[in-house]
Parts: sequence; structure tokens; C-alpha cells
Amino acid sequence: MILFFAILLRSWNFGTLPDGLHQDEAMLAYNAWADIEYGMDMNGDHNPVYSVAWGSGQNAGYNYVIRPFIKMFGLNIVSIRLPMLMLGIISLFFFYLLLKHFFGTGVALLGFFILAFNPWHIMISRWALECNLAPLLFLPAVYFTAISPKKPAFFILGMFLLGLSSYGYVTVLMLFVIFIPLMVWHVFYHKIIPAKYAIFGFLTFVLVSAPLAMCIFINTFDFPAFNFLNITVPRMTVLRSASTVSFNIDNFKHFGEFMLAGYEGHIYNAIPPFGALYPFMLAFIVFGIYVLFVKYRNEAFEMKFWFISAVIMALVISININRINMIFFPLIFLATLGVAEIHRKAKFVIPVFAILVIATTIGFAKVYFTEFNDRSRWAYHWQFDKAVEYAVQNVPPNATIYFGHVPYSLVLYATKMPPQIFLNTRVWVNPNWEFRHPIRFDRFATGIPHYLQTGDIGIFTEHDSKQFHNNQVKKVTKFGNYVVIEN
Repeated sequence: MILFFAILLRSWNFGTLPDGLHQDEAMLAYNAWADIEYGMDMNGDHNPVYSVAWGSGQNAGYNYVIRPFIKMFGLNIVSIRLPMLMLGIISLFFFYLLLKHFFGTGVALLGFFILAFNPWHIMISRWALECNLAPLLFLPAVYFTAISPKKPAFFILGMFLLGLSSYGYVTVLMLFVIFIPLMVWHVFYHKIIPAKYAIFGFLTFVLVSAPLAMCIFINTFDFPAFNFLNITVPRMTVLRSASTVSFNIDNFKHFGEFMLAGYEGHIYNAIPPFGALYPFMLAFIVFGIYVLFVKYRNEAFEMKFWFISAVIMALVISININRINMIFFPLIFLATLGVAEIHRKAKFVIPVFAILVIATTIGFAKVYFTEFNDRSRWAYHWQFDKAVEYAVQNVPPNATIYFGHVPYSLVLYATKMPPQIFLNTRVWVNPNWEFRHPIRFDRFATGIPHYLQTGDIGIFTEHDSKQFHNNQVKKVTKFGNYVVIEN
């Protein structure tokens, strides 16, 4: 029953909720499609370990995950988001197995229930924000390392998946600075597996993550891009860490505020008042910390290391739910332990807790499935792709299509423009910016002109379209959040 409702919450109206496409989804999907069809992405790179994308980069792992789906089903919202849905559902089972390994079936079923109805997990499973691949790979990696004392060969698989998780979200490399040394100490000090498996496992991790580490190295110290074995290690305009990583005391404050509210202002990450974790979970998480680190001080070391590493990472990153996504599985793990431990003293706790979770999930589902699209369509550029398709079909030769202030990745996605055309015609506002934006490319131009020349077409929000007088407008066609103006 839990699994049935878990799948229902993640698949109901799939592909139209969220309605539209986020700019990061469009960028990732277009580059994956372009590399499949033309052997290069929009920056001319083939099989990059980290995509240049906007200029300061985009995680490439999910790019490779969706390629078979694009190949089979074409470039569309379902083919882009379906792998995340599948991985989200699979992660439910790995979370269950991890808890079962440490604490038995009863606690595992409780954790399965909590994760199944968790709003953060429901929401990340329904759209294709590429950084959310990282925790979905990290979870099975931790499970396989945890069971390795009985099956040592699984340690190698776990380390392989750990290395892959860094391609899901490059910030995970920061987490590894804490997590890997702790794992090395644990494995060799406690001798949990034979040394040959441990050595081979850690070497596997190094080899898998090395191309991405090399990418960070050459961009940090200004070495040129290079290719090897049909893989590109590219140069960015600037490393994004400059704008996301800060050793600032305010990070502690913002992290505390997030833990209390479960929300940081981005509707596509969490819906107030439900948050990424239901607010009542915090008390159980805090008690779960005591249970894990005191009562079970000699057990579940892997989860202790994950939690410690994720908290430290969260404290040096500008708070954003998708930037600190590595912390959520450990938090839900702790909440599970907290509830289970209280239930041992008071048997009514789990039934009352279950009723509270189900009632809150009903409230969350009501808002999510009836109001979320209306509240978030600005973030997913509702029907912008349809507006672009219409404009392309109706624009005269040599006329210009203006697309206002919408991210250009959505134009590339909607037109399926060959990357060579974009490369040969793009003109950047500033080619060295962290988030580059083109003045124009092919027949498209950014911004809002003072007037439209005869034959030109503009795709604008209703607010931006009001500046055009009637004598400049021959036809207006509405598409979702946008209007297409023809002159």
C-alpha cells in the first residue's frame, strides 16, 4: 500500500506537473540531444565530463542518463523526466534495504513510509533538475559499502557509485573531503573488509572521479581544455563555486532558518507551509541524532559519516534546497530512528505519527496537484516552447524573432537547432560572464526592442508586451504565460 501511494504521488499527471520546462532542464536536455544527433553540444564539446552550458558549467551525469530515453522517445518532457521518476522510486527500496541492514525490518518499513510521503522526495522525482541525481546515486553507494563486511566485493561497487555521484552534482566533491577520509579510517582501522578489496575499492573511486577532478583542476589553475578517449575536459568562463561557496557565519543562521521552516523561497524546491521536510519532523530528527550517535555509537558508521559530511557542506554553501540535497536522506534516516526509539517506550507513537504524516501529505497533495502549476508556471516557462514553434512557422525569411528575457536554452530546446548553427551565429553580451547570455543567434534576438520591424515577431510576457502600440501589432496570439506579437 505504501509503494502504491508512493508511485501515485510521483506519477499522477506526470509530464504536465510541473507544467512547462525549467531553464536548467532545457539546457541539459538540448545538450544531450545535440551530442546524440551531431556529436557536439552547444559549446562544440563531445561527451564533456562537466558541461560548459551557461558558461560556469552544468553537471553532466544526468545528461548521459537521459540519452537512451531521448534516443527511444525523442526530445520531450516525459523522456527528460522519466529517468528521475524511475530513480526516485528505486531509491525507496535502497533506503528500505539500508535501514533493514542496520536496524531490522520494522524500522526499515517505517523509514520506507516516511520517505514515500516526504515532499522533497516526491518533488525531485517529478522533474529533471540534474543535481538531484547525486543523492539518488549516493544512497545505493552507501548501502553497498554498508553490506560489504559480509560481501566484500560490494565495496568496490559502492565506491564506483560514489565516484559517479560526483557527476550528478560537482559539489559532492566537497562532501568527499570529509566523507572519504572517514571511510578510509573506518575501513582500515576496523578492518571491516580484506585489504585487497578496500584498496581496489578506493582506487576505483579515484579513477571514476578523476576526470571531473581534473576538470576542476584545469579550470582553477587556467590550464587548457583537452580531449581523451572520446571525452572532453572543458574550460568554463568561471568556476561557479565563487558564487555558491562561502565561509560565512550567516550560513549557520540560514541553515538554522531552513531547518525550522523547511523552505528557502524557491517554489520549485518546496511548498510552504509543508517545506522539504514536514515541520513536525524536526523534533524527531534531533532525537534521532542522539539515537544514532549515542545509543548506536558503534553501528551505522556510513550514515554517521554521510550526515556529518553533508552538514559541513551545507554550512559552507549558500542555502538552497537543491544545493544541500545531499543532507535529506540522512535527515529522513534520523527522523526514522527518532520515531522508532520513542515508539519503543510508548507504543501509540507510530499510529499517531502515521496519521499525522498521512493527514499532512493529503494537505500537501491537495496544494501540489491543484495549485502548484498556477504558482510555479513562471519558473517552468509554461507554453514558451509552443510560442516558439508558432513563431518559427510564421516568421518571414530574414525577419527576427525576439524572445524577451527568457533563458535562451528554452529556444534551443524548442527549435532543436543544430549546435553548429548556434556556434556560428551566437553573439554574447559578455563571453566571460558566469551566466552568459546571447544578444542574438540565428534568427533569434534577446531583449525587448523599442518597436518591431515589419515581419518581426516577439515572444513576451503579457506585462512586457504592453509597451507595443496597436499600430505596431498586426496579430497577437496567447500561449500560456506568453503572447506572440506579429508585425
